[in-house]
Amino acid sequence: MSSFGQRLKFLREERGDNQEKIANMLGISRAAISKYENDEREPDMKTILALTNYFDVSVDFLFGKTPIRGNPHNIQENLKLIFGESPIEQIQADILRTIGVNFSIEDLKNYISGNRIPSLKSLIALADYAQVSLDFFYRKNTPESLKNEQENFKNNGDNAFSDHEVIEDMLIDKNYIKLAKWIKKRNLSPEKIIKLLENILTIGND
Repeated sequence: MSSFGQRLKFLREERGDNQEKIANMLGISRAAISKYENDEREPDMKTILALTNYFDVSVDFLFGKTPIRGNPHNIQENLKLIFGESPIEQIQADILRTIGVNFSIEDLKNYISGNRIPSLKSLIALADYAQVSLDFFYRKNTPESLKNEQENFKNNGDNAFSDHEVIEDMLIDKNYIKLAKWIKKRNLSPEKIIKLLENILTIGND
């Protein structure tokens, strides 16, 4: 998994920020940011919370403990938005019929109630079922944004799962067969695959 420094640099560059901007936001020196990104120093809790708020990610994601960026509360609320008022038994049956994945009633109840956070594998399946990207789950959404997301998914399947962390996780586990099946199912173009792998290698070599 990525280290804190690698994640911080990735998030900063993703937003197009330089080290000085982050340093000014935190009220610290640019040299301190450089040490964070090189894993030469870890920030205090106040700085950690400021970074998670600024980048809108969880503490676990910032420290490379999970490939899922967002607040677990967002996942819970988005699942409620996707499932609506449908009975849990109907949801289970519909998921099985649609994508062939058999979630237990208990797991679905725990995901919706927020008592349990779905694993990456489960979240990918739920995103596939709902026809949304993984990114959808860590954003705050409305019925309108859900509809727009699903339309984008249908019209632009090549970019449906833009988060390179999915592929990174499979590479770390050396699960190449699963990775090949995932790429085939997503119908990713060679250009898209190359771009994702380049991003992963860049983060891993910093």
